Amino acid sequence: SMWFCVSFAVTIVIQSAGVAAGNVALVGKRMDIFVPSARFPCFRQPAIATAGSDGTILLAFAENRNISSCAPAEVNNPAGVRAGTGIGHPEEMGSLQLRRSTDAGATWADYHTMYVGNLDYYAVTVGADGQTVVLLLQYETANVNLVLRSVDAGETWSSGAPLSVTLPSFLSGIKPTCGHGIVTRKNLCQDGCTTAGRLVVPMVCTNSSAASGKGPCPTCVACLILSDDDGKSWTLGGLGPLGTRESEVVQVPSTSGKAAFYMNARNMGATPGHRISASCTAGGATCGDYRIDASLTSPITPHWTGVVAAVVGVPDVGGVMLVYTGPGSTTARANMTARTSTDGGSTWSAATTVWPGPAAYSDLAVMAPTRGARGVVTQTNIALIFENGDSTFADRVSVQLLSVSATREATF
Repeated sequence: SMWFCVSFAVTIVIQSAGVAAGNVALVGKRMDIFVPSARFPCFRQPAIATAGSDGTILLAFAENRNISSCAPAEVNNPAGVRAGTGIGHPEEMGSLQLRRSTDAGATWADYHTMYVGNLDYYAVTVGADGQTVVLLLQYETANVNLVLRSVDAGETWSSGAPLSVTLPSFLSGIKPTCGHGIVTRKNLCQDGCTTAGRLVVPMVCTNSSAASGKGPCPTCVACLILSDDDGKSWTLGGLGPLGTRESEVVQVPSTSGKAAFYMNARNMGATPGHRISASCTAGGATCGDYRIDASLTSPITPHWTGVVAAVVGVPDVGGVMLVYTGPGSTTARANMTARTSTDGGSTWSAATTVWPGPAAYSDLAVMAPTRGARGVVTQTNIALIFENGDSTFADRVSVQLLSVSATREATF
């Protein structure tokens, strides 16, 4: 099948490092919005999204785990050994918590419990109207992926319904990434995207036929699912190479009427230590041009290989500026940094340090832009949510607003 060829007959190119001037600035102070307490002893794996018709509503999520040691969350648990390490991990009993801001992050509502149980991966995606929000959640207790929906920008939610997506025979499992999906925009295709409004959500697929491969997670495959009806039904899209896990995508300019995307994925294959990128075309139906990006390092520690990092796109002349966040250290989950690219990820700016101490997973959400004369975009604020701390990378989950100045005028 088409997917079989994509998952096995692959070449991963080593992309050389390139550095340009940085243009990311911090806006205001760090806001610590998920802080452990006796009731919520550990927060991990944050995600964030922008909602509302004017882009001023922020939805911030974090997974609460009812464990005493948040980082590293390791116990002697042979039944739950982490891939490639021989180290066990506990079941992640707890809950998914949401905090909502209706004033662009100035203030935050109290915790809202989205779901309770043994949870892990989840992804949030906001529809084109800014009101429809789709949350995909892996509920490990019942071994099922759930779809929760909101039609009022995350204020109220439906109960979860099982996710249904047909997989080819060589894929034995699928679960959400940690982070966000996107909605396809019409204006980034030369003649208008035929799949405008399509939800494109990164997932993690399992290719059980690749169990003999090398790396911490040889059966992992970053993959996409697609919905043309605001998350009511889903089809499988493109696949990354073997050894990729959590990913995020950004829509980039297309010279046809079919949308194109840049994918940036966690590398848990045979040669970890750097991020893997891919190009996805045909509205997200296929992915290829796999590359190990030498500019984007990813930490390898005694406990973990890589991290969940984030990438979003903001308007720039000729298309989209990519903004990436992840730890800058190669040997520790530390030094949260931000970089930008104006050439589709071929080269990246010098790193801007957001937090120099312990830091790990992150996610990003683009906020409403600032426009100057003739409506051109002069500055775009981005909400960064990230794990960080003074002692460990999971002392707290915080939001830091960033600003990105357009390198040249962008009119959309």
